[in-house]
Formats: sequence, structure tokens, C-alpha cells
Amino acid sequence: MMSASAYKLLHFLGIFMTLLALGGIFVNSSLPADQQGRWRRLAGLTHGIGLVIVLVAGFGLLARLELGFELWVSLKLLIWLAFGALIVAARKHPGQGVLLWWTAVLLAAAAAYLGHYQPF
Repeated sequence: MMSASAYKLLHFLGIFMTLLALGGIFVNSSLPADQQGRWRRLAGLTHGIGLVIVLVAGFGLLARLELGFELWVSLKLLIWLAFGALIVAARKHPGQGVLLWWTAVLLAAAAAYLGHYQPF
């Protein structure tokens, strides 16, 4: 079994991958379709892999710290789902990149708050 520090490091790696990919997707979706090319695929793969790492490492960390499935964990799962949906929103609404960008920032801040303070 891995240490809590290792799970936390992996969790952060997944977060960084997801946010990096979303930034690329938001910028890429604003380009004309003929210029999107391979970056779209790379960003999509990075987004998906990052989300999986976040989920697995997050649950691993919960188990390692012997924390229960409390309300703040449920809220973080909803935020995780929202991060998954943002890639779809970027593809369906390419003109909304700026709004989606700031949505991702606010979701990340909310997830960080919930993870750090565990208020509920």
C-alpha cells in the first residue's frame, strides 16, 4: 500500500493534467476546425487520464487516511463530474471558451477548499 503522501502527489498530478488539458481544449476549440489537429487528441487523452488519476488517488488517499464518505467528498465527486463535462461543453460551444476557462478556475478553487478544510 502506498503512503498518504504518494496518494496526494498522484492526486495533484491528476489535477494538473486535467487543468492543463482543459486549458488546451478551451484555446484549441476557439481555433478554426482545420487548425485544431493533433492537439485536440492529445488534450483529450491528457484530460481523461488526469481524471482517472484524480479519482483513483483521491479514493486511495481517503482509504489511507481512514476518512469516511462525508458530504465534502460527495461535493468533490460532483466537481469531478463537472470537470469531465467541461470537455463536452468546449466541443459543443466553442465560442464559450472564456466562460468555461473561468468556470474551471472556480471549480478548482472550490475543490481545493473542500479538500483542505473538509468543512462538512
